[in-house]
Amino acid sequence: MNHRFGFKTTFALMQYQNPPLHRFTLNNGLRVAWLETHAPVASAGLMVGCGSSFENQNMQEEGMAHFVEHMVFKGTHRRQAHHILSRMDEVGGDLNAYTTKEQTFYYATFLKEHMARALDLLADMVTQPTFLPKEIEKERSVILDEYHTAMDDPIDALGEWFDESLFQNHPLGHSILGTPQTLEKVDQNKLFDWHNTFYNATNMVLVLTGNYRPAKIKYWAEKFFSHIIEGKRPNPPHFFKEAARFSKQTQKAVQSAYVMTGRSLFGLYDARRLPMFLLNNMLGGPGMNSRFNMGIREKYGLTYFLESQYSPFQSGGSWAVAWAAPDKKTKRVNELIWKELNRFVEKPLGPVQWHKAKTQLKGQLALSNASSSHLLHVIARSILVFDALETLPETFEKIDAIQPGDIQDLAKEVFDRDAFCMYCIRPLEDH
Repeated sequence: MNHRFGFKTTFALMQYQNPPLHRFTLNNGLRVAWLETHAPVASAGLMVGCGSSFENQNMQEEGMAHFVEHMVFKGTHRRQAHHILSRMDEVGGDLNAYTTKEQTFYYATFLKEHMARALDLLADMVTQPTFLPKEIEKERSVILDEYHTAMDDPIDALGEWFDESLFQNHPLGHSILGTPQTLEKVDQNKLFDWHNTFYNATNMVLVLTGNYRPAKIKYWAEKFFSHIIEGKRPNPPHFFKEAARFSKQTQKAVQSAYVMTGRSLFGLYDARRLPMFLLNNMLGGPGMNSRFNMGIREKYGLTYFLESQYSPFQSGGSWAVAWAAPDKKTKRVNELIWKELNRFVEKPLGPVQWHKAKTQLKGQLALSNASSSHLLHVIARSILVFDALETLPETFEKIDAIQPGDIQDLAKEVFDRDAFCMYCIRPLEDH
């Protein structure tokens, strides 16, 4: 049950590899996608179109999406918590879930002969939770501990506080975990209200991978999921346009200073999304040859942690870079970061650098598809958000169509220092 905190790099590009993908829709509106693979391992996932950005601050709902995610593991009319937790473990499988700002995803991985077992379990736990008061109290304590653990981590805390300040008074600024105040107000009625609002067939996508007959896939989907009410898909929050500039700092019992600087940006539906992923990948992506890693960490040894991330959502987006360094060196790191950013503003990449950048992103995308849980997420999110899918070759064609001048123009637009915000966690004065 993990979350997005700080700078865990992911590729949110909507693409999948080349095995045949089959799609159909049940009579209740549930969209189903099955990726035909021939490995001995199969997987299944159910994505719900709700996350922390759908929470109403005026109703003190912060943390509700994540709380419901936890609670569906705690019992149904057919199963107690220990039955749910052990059902896939008994056959060597894996069952997990996570909440993001816009989706909640439940998924399982297992040997292919256990697909019916997995679908039966997912359908039962996700659609028929009981939300027993005694389980709510136990899980409230667990989530509060999770919240405090996250806030003890300066990188997690920095990401939370930066988002809260950047998306001020907008649901994208909500912490996925909620706050101690809102978590204390969660009760059975609120959990059922949230579940009844969002957990309907129209607002879900079922994704499967594995080697099966098409008729069997349709039979399982009908058997286990046709009971879900059709419902309707709630609209995402209004689009967040632009953040008011801020520069904030706080003190914490840490040895290094932790800094995040960035700005609000365009979201998932913008044509500049793919070029922005490419630009970010060159600057501070997962590769050890990123500009930030080579030009700052390796060259000067000023920091161990230094990453950037572009985060597009339906309701907005952001780009930011985060780093940790001795307090007296943070200003130097910041200036070096801007030195790298300005390189893209002032001059387009040459042919060799450009070829390497595109080749690297293609390879990273292809490797990420080796993970079945990643594939499930990509397919489910793409259908849920776009009602469409893009193959890996189609994504490669779009990457090839991007030109160095496009990246330079984007850099000029995005890397406007006057639009950037900053949040800093500094050591206590006696540290």
